[in-house]
Amino acid sequence: MSFTQDQRIDVRSTACFLAICLFRIKNEFKELNIPLEQEILTKFFRQAMKMELHQTIRQQIEDLFKVNI
Repeated sequence: MSFTQDQRIDVRSTACFLAICLFRIKNEFKELNIPLEQEILTKFFRQAMKMELHQTIRQQIEDLFKVNI
């Protein structure tokens, strides 16, 4: 099975979106005690920013860095 470049961007962007959602849920609902490693997540986001992403996801990551990381 081979992926096109557009499909890779879609998958990468979706993974980033889910990670952003988890990060925001963790910060908003501390009582859930979600075990996320912030250092690993930060590294993941920085690597993703070096690759192609949907522009809206790129903007959300940049906003997340400004506020939380």
